[in-house]
Amino acid sequence: MAKTFQFELVTPENLLFSETVEEVILPSCTGYLTIMLNHSPVITRITPGFLHIRAIEKAEQVFVVFGGFVDIRPAICSLLTTTIMPIEQLDPDDIDRRIAEAHSEFKIAKTDAHRNKIEEFLYQLSVIRDIERFV
Repeated sequence: MAKTFQFELVTPENLLFSETVEEVILPSCTGYLTIMLNHSPVITRITPGFLHIRAIEKAEQVFVVFGGFVDIRPAICSLLTTTIMPIEQLDPDDIDRRIAEAHSEFKIAKTDAHRNKIEEFLYQLSVIRDIERFV
C-alpha cells in the first residue's frame, strides 16, 4: 500500500486542489522541501519557485508559485498562495515584468532589510526565468 497524505492547494478565493498524494516538493525560505507521509510538523514561508505534486498513478503536476505559506502535518499538507500557475502557462514576459517591478522597488527601498528582501526575491525570480528557458 502506498504511503499517501492529503495535499491542499488554497488561494484566498478558493480551494484549487485537494487530493491524496505520495509526495510534494515545494520551495521554502530554507530551500526546497520534500513532503511525504508523517513529515514533522512545520509552518514556513514559500518562496517563488516550482511546486511538484506526485499523486498515485498520475503524471507529476508542476506549478510555479510566487510565495505564500505552507502548513505541514503528518497526514496533511496545506499550501496557501496568492499566485500560482501551471508551468505550461509560465510567461517569460510576466517574469521579466516582475523583475523590473522589483528593481524599481529596490531603488526606493529605505532600509537594508527591505533591500535584502528584494534582492532575495530578485534572485528567486531569476532562477524561475532561467529554468523556464529549459522547460
